[in-house]
Amino acid sequence: HIEDIILNVLEEKYCKSSAFSVQDIVSTINGQCDKKSAELNVELGGVSRRTVCRFIYDLNIKKMKGRLSQKTFRLIMRNALQYFDVQEPYGRVELDSTVLDILIIDKFGNIIGSPTLYAMIDTATQTIVGIFLTIQPASQVGVLQTLQFAFSEKGEQFRQQHGCIHRWPAPADIRVLVMDNGADCHGPMVVKAARYLSMQLEYCIAGAPYQKPFIERFFGSLHSMLIKKLPGAKYSHDKREEHALENAQKTAKLTLDELNSMIIR
Repeated sequence: HIEDIILNVLEEKYCKSSAFSVQDIVSTINGQCDKKSAELNVELGGVSRRTVCRFIYDLNIKKMKGRLSQKTFRLIMRNALQYFDVQEPYGRVELDSTVLDILIIDKFGNIIGSPTLYAMIDTATQTIVGIFLTIQPASQVGVLQTLQFAFSEKGEQFRQQHGCIHRWPAPADIRVLVMDNGADCHGPMVVKAARYLSMQLEYCIAGAPYQKPFIERFFGSLHSMLIKKLPGAKYSHDKREEHALENAQKTAKLTLDELNSMIIR
């Protein structure tokens, strides 16, 4: 039982964040051992710092990609602060894509898969300025369609079509466009469009979500506040529910256009 507790705590806390020191892990393990002892009515004892360090050494956890030293963590966070210092609207716009955890259907009621959502956010005002939803995988076409949405007029007809409550922001010149370092963002048509629109392209390094904090936060909020609550969501909003994927297949009833209007609205 003690080894299982040690491994679980190391996996849940130590491997995922440098915010937890070895002493924090030891305290957490001993606390869970006490609870398990009371539950089983058996004295399990506790663990020492040396025991935990031996587990970390044997599992070679310190060399895992997600584990950072406090010095490295602070350096990255200090550098990340510059991405929050934007002086004017449209001075820095982040663009990214994500596959939504929801199944959609076609007009005949057949499940066609999970859509890919492209979005653009202005970091100065934290306003979404571009949206594009497609069933196709990520490609430069998705990037171009998102740019087209951002620079197109969204008048009364657009508001009535999607049932918008608030007005979308008017198109404006974008100074810097921040994107992933993926193939879909390096396409020749994307580069040509950026030159035509006088935009400076900035690419993030791999494994550095802090370089696009606003769009990452938007995707997280969208999933938790909207997508997971819709019919056809792959992962249930209630963590106690089992067979979430099977339930998603049974409840899927939204088409691509319907989901697109919900997100835009």
